[in-house]
Amino acid sequence: KRFNCRSVEMLSGLLRSSPLLALHLPPSDKGHAGPRGTLSHRARRLRGHISPIFLSARNQRRSPARLAIPPRAATSSSNKVVVFDWDGTVVDSIAHVVDSWARAIAEYLPDAVPTEEQIRRCIGMSVDLTIHEHCPGVSPEEHAAIYKTYGDIFRSGKHKIQMFDGAREGIERLHSTGAVLAIATGKSRRGLDDELGTHGLGEFFSASRTADLTTSKPHPQMLLEILEETGGAAQSAIMVGDSVLDMQMAANAGTQMLGVTFGAEPEAELLASGAPFCASSWPDLVTAIEERLEL
Repeated sequence: KRFNCRSVEMLSGLLRSSPLLALHLPPSDKGHAGPRGTLSHRARRLRGHISPIFLSARNQRRSPARLAIPPRAATSSSNKVVVFDWDGTVVDSIAHVVDSWARAIAEYLPDAVPTEEQIRRCIGMSVDLTIHEHCPGVSPEEHAAIYKTYGDIFRSGKHKIQMFDGAREGIERLHSTGAVLAIATGKSRRGLDDELGTHGLGEFFSASRTADLTTSKPHPQMLLEILEETGGAAQSAIMVGDSVLDMQMAANAGTQMLGVTFGAEPEAELLASGAPFCASSWPDLVTAIEERLEL
């Protein structure tokens, strides 16, 4: 639903004043207009009817929100927590995600289908925010139709999705060390639960958060809730992902971070976003996690 200017002002004030969600929001981009149809142009069109915290992926990536409260300090009793993104990190689904978005948007906006790169840069965001990003100005009815069509197309091809080589063995190995494993994903709860069941991985994860039931990446809410639930502290937790949004969420929450090169975005962008290391395989990823958490 569209917010008027007063609603945005009130919502922004609440977000800034909340002790749990207090954020330094990114400044306005006035004076830096991009060409019509670019992601930055779309972000400005959205400013009038969504909260500043939900601005475009490009704006968030350029100036991510930072926590105004310090993360909880690690203690000797803090659990060591490893939080994984799902698509492009645990399962090899990026090509299917890109194809599903392109086909869904083409049904309603055939002349405005985003490029593969634009779609990849939004993977990790919630479905709602992805539609806002790629389809600014659509009516609520069109938004709902694109949402449903994307879900239908994605689920119709979910049999194509397989785990990355070494992922199952790596998850089992990390679980056996006593580390607490969790998931933070832009998927829906329905979608994540379905895939956990399909791949038989549910027993290894102690907590999970999905974008339809919390705030979308790169906001740190997913990670903060997982740490609260699992008894972990930011310093003894690692976020693992394939996108800039994952790295920014980790930075916002104050956790460690590791990237993987076999997902949505290239290694150079992950390193530029703060990842100290990007693994090119699951065995390399497991080794890096064990070294950093001293498992």
